Amino acid sequence: MGHVRKLRRSLPVGAAALALAGAALVAAPSSASSAPTAEHHAKRCVTLDLTDKITRWYPSEAVTSPVDVPVGFMTIWFGQAQSNDDPSVVSLGVNGVLDIIAVDASTGTVTGYLTELFQFPDGGIRYSGAYNRTAAVAQQWITSDATGISGAYAGMSGKVHWRIISVTDPAIPVEEHVFMCSRGSD
Repeated sequence: MGHVRKLRRSLPVGAAALALAGAALVAAPSSASSAPTAEHHAKRCVTLDLTDKITRWYPSEAVTSPVDVPVGFMTIWFGQAQSNDDPSVVSLGVNGVLDIIAVDASTGTVTGYLTELFQFPDGGIRYSGAYNRTAAVAQQWITSDATGISGAYAGMSGKVHWRIISVTDPAIPVEEHVFMCSRGSD
């Protein structure tokens, strides 16, 4: 993304002011001070390795197993994420929404849609998208889009690779590897 200069606009007092302003714009050489600096284009990246666990969830209907849920099933949940690298890094909260949206009649593959929000002391991250629910409950790795939505992560985007660690643990722990970068150029 290129550097954009903000131009200040004012109403000309008369035709002479308009002509002088136009001549100044055409004749003004580009100066080094208006050139983008390295900090304007620096790409910042962040990697987070997390484990999150549900502390409370509200399903749309009673379920006996998180594996076998019908199309139309929805739930919201709240939890907490902790860094796998630095135990002192703990989220202020995690919340999410899950919808089971389809089952492929020929293969039995279940498709879900997930949105999850992590709020850390230094900012928030959201990941969301449709995913293969059948693969997820089989504890396979899933990839979703990640977006920084506030604080230190604002304006960043990337991917989160996640997998359910255990479907029998009531907290349904999930391992997540988040990689996001700012939109600056290299």
